[in-house]
Amino acid sequence: AGETEWRRLGDIPEFNGTADATTPPTLTAAPAPAGTAAAGSLVPADRLMRLASAALDFFISVLCATPGALVLGTAFLDIVIAVARGQQPDVSQINPGRLLIGFALLGLASFTLLLVQIYLVSTRGQTIAKRILGLRIVRYTDGSNPGFVHGWLLRALVPGIIGILPMVGNVFTIVNY
Repeated sequence: AGETEWRRLGDIPEFNGTADATTPPTLTAAPAPAGTAAAGSLVPADRLMRLASAALDFFISVLCATPGALVLGTAFLDIVIAVARGQQPDVSQINPGRLLIGFALLGLASFTLLLVQIYLVSTRGQTIAKRILGLRIVRYTDGSNPGFVHGWLLRALVPGIIGILPMVGNVFTIVNY
């Protein structure tokens, strides 16, 4: 597939204006593997269902973070608020053991949820919320499960990394979603 030698764009009929402009190029797709939907039979979920899925996934992540946040307590929240306001926080209220346990619970719950979501998206094309709502992520070309690379790496990790870049990330996030 592809060209065996380098050519100028002007030598290719599609780029030099000599190609027949009235006949669109034809695309041939490989047959769908057994157990997958044909690309023509796929129906995209409406925006409200996708929004509900994202909101439910967010709610599930908040539920997972709640035990760690409760252990951290209001003293830690007061320190975070003081720092956000540019004030000097009173760290004498924090118990180091409680701080360690709270962050350990928060990190463990968040990491476990992340692993579960990655596994579900990679193997089934669904997050927890998508499974509850009956939605699925598929590859449009053949209706198959997206797998790890397409399901999580390209849909979540790469946009997340680009999204944290100063200035460019904000624009990318708005355009991407």
